[in-house]
Amino acid sequence: MSIIIPANSAVGGGFDVANSAMFNSATSDYMYNAFSNQPTNSRKGTFSFWFKMSQLSSSADKYLFSTYDNSNNFTQLKINTDKKLEFQTKDGGSTSLRFDTNQLFLDTAAWYNLVIAIDTTLGTAGDRVKIYLNGTRITSFATETTPSQNLVPQILYGGITKWIGVYGNGNASRFDGYMSEVLSCDGTQNDVTDFGEFDSDSGIWVPKDVSGLTFGTNGYYLNFSTASALGTDVSGQSENWTTNGLGTQNQYTDTPSNTYTTFAGYVGVQGGASAAQIFVEGATRDGGGVGGPLSTTLFPSKGKWFIEYNVEQADSQSDAGFGFWSLATSQYYNFYGSGFKGYVIKYNGATFLNGSSSTSVGSFGNGSIISFAMDFDNDVINIYKDGNLHVQNYSYPISDYTDLGTGVIDGANSSSVDLNYDLNSGSGNGTFNGRKTAGGNADGNGYGNFSMAVPSGYYAINTKNIAEFG
Repeated sequence: MSIIIPANSAVGGGFDVANSAMFNSATSDYMYNAFSNQPTNSRKGTFSFWFKMSQLSSSADKYLFSTYDNSNNFTQLKINTDKKLEFQTKDGGSTSLRFDTNQLFLDTAAWYNLVIAIDTTLGTAGDRVKIYLNGTRITSFATETTPSQNLVPQILYGGITKWIGVYGNGNASRFDGYMSEVLSCDGTQNDVTDFGEFDSDSGIWVPKDVSGLTFGTNGYYLNFSTASALGTDVSGQSENWTTNGLGTQNQYTDTPSNTYTTFAGYVGVQGGASAAQIFVEGATRDGGGVGGPLSTTLFPSKGKWFIEYNVEQADSQSDAGFGFWSLATSQYYNFYGSGFKGYVIKYNGATFLNGSSSTSVGSFGNGSIISFAMDFDNDVINIYKDGNLHVQNYSYPISDYTDLGTGVIDGANSSSVDLNYDLNSGSGNGTFNGRKTAGGNADGNGYGNFSMAVPSGYYAINTKNIAEFG
């Protein structure tokens, strides 16, 4: 089996980030702050974001941060539909600064750290805006417009509303994914090493404790530690943000210090994927010819692992099913066809092993929770329905162990809804996107919030557990 460890996911040591906030565009999740005070210095400031994307879009930009007066005066920091980062400020109708990266942002498994350090008083134009990605300064841009000396860019204005996770007035281009350790230092152009460091063992860029930094009058530090008030500023400046759509269900433990498995998107589809909608740890899959697998980002090579799905709505005759499979074969073969390698259990209880029909295990009802306890040392699985053992020690000999994934698969061509489901991998989605009451059950290492007691010896799929057991 393969294991995909995101490029910026620490597996131990260093500063331990506890929380993140999950933003979902479908539920209009964003936050804003009016910033009535004047800044410490309107020509100097630094911004740092850790973020992990859950959806890549070819039709809508995904905003990390923005300001907006009107179409002639705004700031936008976003992932464009071409999957490149754009940072632009327009003042008085003219573009006062703009930087578009050559790098593509395509990895939904990885945490990215973006640092933007501004000092327009500097004589060297190229140093007035420094942009760092994962600890390394970006020096080559597809578009590069440096600010004039002593410019006051709108991003540093006082008396202006600033937005996180959305553009301008909160009505469009919302972000899908996680954010963690979001902060600004007003009045200083900080070095990137104030926010992170390269781990001496892995070489991965990891977070540092930033609580001792000087934040200035309009600075802030959002660590999302207060579930009931995710916009709480812990910098000491009391620049608390107003939230929209964000509640306790949006606090997660998937962080740059410990990454959990989430849906990675479609590895391959036999048909169009336009009807599919992917959230951070939940998804809705309609028919309409969507036939490919929705797999997860992390998968261990050995050990015992636990994961849960909530079946909110399903058609008992649909071909949608849960399971695990060879990613290579799932791109080309239906799970009920010759050549497919893996195990799939359909909603109506029918099972398929390596493309052939196998023993029926009984159907799942709408609203039921399916829990998988997967033993990759002995090639068996126990499946639970609403906390009760449904299938015991099912053996699944699979010949191809080079690239196994887990998730949900759909071979239907109907235009009706085949399956509406939510994934709980343990990182905070214990309520299954607000549909259930959280069970509060953790694994033996204290990770997770599962609906049922985690069987002894089984663990949530995250980078720290994989480092120990996978």
